[in-house]
Amino acid sequence: MDKVSNINDLISNSIIMIILIVMGINTIRSILAFSGWLRGTKYEKYIHDRNIDKVANLSAQQALANIGIGESERNFFRIISPAIIKSQLCFEKGDLLQSLFIIMAEHIKNFNHEIVYGKTNPTASRFYVNTMEASLNYHYCRRMSELLYQLYIQNYKSHPRIDFVVVPKIGNPILAIEFAKKCNAICIIRKGNNDNSRISSDTEDVYKILNFEGLENLQKIAIQSNQNLNGVIVDCNCSGGSSLISSAEEFNSLITKNLVEKINLIKNVYILFRADNDLSTQNINKKFSDTDLTLHRYIDLDEELKSRLASLKTQLEHYNHDIYRKEIIHLINEIKNHAINNSLTT
Repeated sequence: MDKVSNINDLISNSIIMIILIVMGINTIRSILAFSGWLRGTKYEKYIHDRNIDKVANLSAQQALANIGIGESERNFFRIISPAIIKSQLCFEKGDLLQSLFIIMAEHIKNFNHEIVYGKTNPTASRFYVNTMEASLNYHYCRRMSELLYQLYIQNYKSHPRIDFVVVPKIGNPILAIEFAKKCNAICIIRKGNNDNSRISSDTEDVYKILNFEGLENLQKIAIQSNQNLNGVIVDCNCSGGSSLISSAEEFNSLITKNLVEKINLIKNVYILFRADNDLSTQNINKKFSDTDLTLHRYIDLDEELKSRLASLKTQLEHYNHDIYRKEIIHLINEIKNHAINNSLTT
């Protein structure tokens, strides 16, 4: 009898132990799923319940429909796209600025004397934020394109979806291509006035289309489209913005003169930041609006802000790029406050 009792106890204890183990595993799985740490890895399928994702998507679709955002707008915004969720693109503006400050700090160059950059509107500064160098690193390029995409989402009510992206060849085509991917758009590269392969000014306008690499492809897409296509000018930054304005003006002129159907004129320009504040915020905005353009960006830099970014770079290197240290957070908040107090944010 004792043996039977012992066996029953052993079985009962074993069952309880199995239940506890299963509950423990399920708890760990729930924590991992909630944190999203394994999203995008080969272990994702073991952690995340696809049925839950489907229910979440359906719920999100219904909620968007209730506020008047239909299927075409959802495709345009890609708000509920798993890729957007996976990339954690839903940030507050303060978080976006923090990310931008870190990227700029990581790639700012500090000189002992002033250097001059820019052609139409030369700028003298002891600092240079090398965003082209950052774009050659996929991690930074992807993050910058996400920041541009967020800037676009924040302004989606003011203009339609993006079907094509135009970037000056002397700008940052690498970033523009990555941004275009996020918008499911095509990228067009505009040859500048001094480009050796540019079609000369005395050539018929119809051939000047070749000064926009990719425009012919856009025309083919437009012919097959059942709606007009919309585009924007994109770059990582600008100073006076002349190359961005001339790119938009030349593109719009070609579209108008050649009566290209189903392609709308460009009216919006997206950059991450303006590299200086030689022109006030009001004046640079007016410079673009005078040509029927709107310049969207996060911030205009002044020398003091660039100096603070250089200090942030030093601290990031000192603390092995640990962005969560209180010293780093304090510096970032100081930079943010300086930008706000001096009306550098837009």
